Amino acid sequence: MAVSVLSAAGVVTTQKAAAQSAGSPIVVDYKPGATYSYTPKQFNLKFTGAMVSPGTKHFEAATGGAAYSSMRTTQTQAQASYNRAQVGTGWKLNLNGADWADVQTKPCKVTVKVNYHIEAKGISDTTARAYWGPMIMAAGGYDYVIGNNPVHAKSAVTTTTWQGTVGDLFALYPDGSYHGAADAEVRTDQDSAGAGQASAAITCSSIVLEFLPTS
Repeated sequence: MAVSVLSAAGVVTTQKAAAQSAGSPIVVDYKPGATYSYTPKQFNLKFTGAMVSPGTKHFEAATGGAAYSSMRTTQTQAQASYNRAQVGTGWKLNLNGADWADVQTKPCKVTVKVNYHIEAKGISDTTARAYWGPMIMAAGGYDYVIGNNPVHAKSAVTTTTWQGTVGDLFALYPDGSYHGAADAEVRTDQDSAGAGQASAAITCSSIVLEFLPTS
């Protein structure tokens, strides 16, 4: 079963990954004991997107190892709005001749270090969120603030380590290859009519992928 562990400890790495062009998958060789370490200049995932109602003021950006989103709505706006930004690494797995049925059960680990600040003021449907870690269901770190809560802002520097199996992290693509990813992402939302403002920023300083040794 996949687990998430929060730690302030550093990560010792044994390999350095080459820089990749934006959007190109980073090919990683499956080998027990191999470690791949990435800094922002080596990230290959960068995305921004928005779906907003007329009159909504919004901004989103993703560059290097940082992602930012912000939104401001007025009382007269009736439609739900959101925007988000993301940076990180996307991998393509090279099995090196191994059988996927065997490799998918092997242990692996992803460690992501981030610094984030999220802030929201408004109604209960005004939110700012930050996510970081593997891009799979219920994995990695997550934090949020709600517009009408007593605490309107949160900031943290944290390192999150997720551990599971290769099959948890990598998925089969239509072309028969296996892909996985880890990222840092922010999102701001106004889910119903009402005035509010929210902002979220995250900086990811490192992403480390490890294929753990097996007996």
